[in-house]
Order: sequence, then C-alpha cells, then structure tokens
Amino acid sequence: MRVQGRGRGEGLGLSVRGEQAEKSERKTEKETKDRGGNIYFRQLLPAQDVATFAKTQIEQLIFNVAGMMKNCMYLVGDATTKECVVVDGCWDTAAIERIAQEDGMKIIAAVATHYHFDHVGGTPPAPLHEIGIKIPGLFDLLQPEGRKGFIHESEKPKALQICGITDDGSLLGVSDGHKVKISDDVSLEFIHTPGHSPGSCCLLVSEKGGQDAFLLSGDTIFPGSHGRVDLPESDPEAMYTSPGVRKLLTLRPDLKIFPGHSYGGKVTTVQKERDVGLLSQLEVGDGEGEKQKIRSNI
Repeated sequence: MRVQGRGRGEGLGLSVRGEQAEKSERKTEKETKDRGGNIYFRQLLPAQDVATFAKTQIEQLIFNVAGMMKNCMYLVGDATTKECVVVDGCWDTAAIERIAQEDGMKIIAAVATHYHFDHVGGTPPAPLHEIGIKIPGLFDLLQPEGRKGFIHESEKPKALQICGITDDGSLLGVSDGHKVKISDDVSLEFIHTPGHSPGSCCLLVSEKGGQDAFLLSGDTIFPGSHGRVDLPESDPEAMYTSPGVRKLLTLRPDLKIFPGHSYGGKVTTVQKERDVGLLSQLEVGDGEGEKQKIRSNI
C-alpha cells in the first residue's frame, strides 16, 4: 500500500475542481532578514497573485482553469544583485514579469520542473486545444533576448513541441546535478526525480556559503502526498526508488519544501514528509516489493 498521488487535474487532465486558496504571502525582504541570507523569493498562486484580471474571454477561460489547477509558480533570486529566475512560470506570464519588475528584480532565466502544459504553457489537452488555445508559459518567458530556459534533457524535445519553441539554443536540456547560477551566492540544483514524468525534477536552492535554503519539489512532492503516477509516461516505481528521490531523504529535516501545486498546502518540510507523505515510504522496507508499513493520513 502506498500514499496515493494527488492532483485535481495536474499533468494532462482537465477534470478539475478548484478550491479558493488562502492569499499567498509576499516573501522578499522579510524572509531575507529572518533567514540571515540574501535570497529573494516569491510564491505566486493563480487567482490571487496572477491570473486575476482577464482582458478577453479566452484569457478568462485560461484564468479559470489556472485557478482550478492551483499551480505554484516561483521567483527566486539574489536580493543584492536584483536578478532572479522564474520557476514553472505559466498561465499569466505578463503578471509574473510585472511582479518581478515591481519588486525591482530582473528575470534572467526560466526553469521548468517538468514539461506538462500547466508548468510550461503551450498547447493544452482536450478540450482547450480544440479551440486553438495556447497557454502562456516558456515561449513567452524566453522572448527577451539573451534569456535562457532550463529543463531536464529527457523532456526538452517535448517542451519545445508543446510550447512551439524553435530549437535555437534558448531552451537548454540539463542533467541531474546541473546548477543554474543566479549569482555568486544563489543557485538552483536540478535533482532528477522521475515518476510523475520521465524528466521530473526537484530544485534545491542554495544561498551564500552553499547552505541549502529550501526545495522546490514540482510535482514530485505535495504536502502529505505526491504527483500523479497514472499518466501515460509515469513510472510509479521510479517515484519511490530513483536515486534522486532518495537523495531528498538526506536533506536536513527542517528544510522547507514548496510544491508545484497547493492541493495539500503551500509549504511543507522534509521532516513532515518523512512522517507522512512520499518520503515516509522511502524509509520503510528495503526497496523491494511492497513496503512493510505506511504512515499516512490520506
């Protein structure tokens, strides 16, 4: 028995039911001072921070779906150099750009935890694709000259296709362990955690001195659960056994984890997921066959 993957439509489904989430918190200078570091950080939620005021009927339809999907998007940067990256920027890229600008930050890159349309934009599944809708995402974020995008190498071809991006070098396919350097002090490390999709990754954010600051888990970890593993390219066993997901067990217990969707909450910790969630299952048994004990409240 295993904790069931959650998601009201994340990945490739659109049969979703939205819930009004709490207003997201602004975490810029306050978080920097509290943590004694220099990280700029924003968690952006649809229908609250972005995708709020539609100008057209098509945009309203996109924003309605965005609110139901409950994606979490992120701005991560160096509060000193005023440069940042977008993580899983989608649905309303104009608002993401505006928020960064209002905070005095310059977006220098776009990073995707995996290629699904609700994280990179582009062509959505039925029924939206039947009326020619394109979701704003990587394509739009990579328009400024010199701005680069990063995604796991196994999913670069699909991201190019779904987003309609020309393979001109603006989107880079990277491997496990690759670091996106925002500044001398702040970086994001790709941790390959396949399962939800072949190239799904978590992003370990490090600050001055190489200290782990927090983890962006994409659709690998949700608070108390994990992303769906019943999609055509999902690999349930990899979700529990890959070297990348097992590496997450080695992170310090109080490290915060910010998920790709807010279905079970907007933040959790490594310890909480060891107690109840995906990581609790990695600690039980020897990795062969069914686990002996599952600690879950789901």
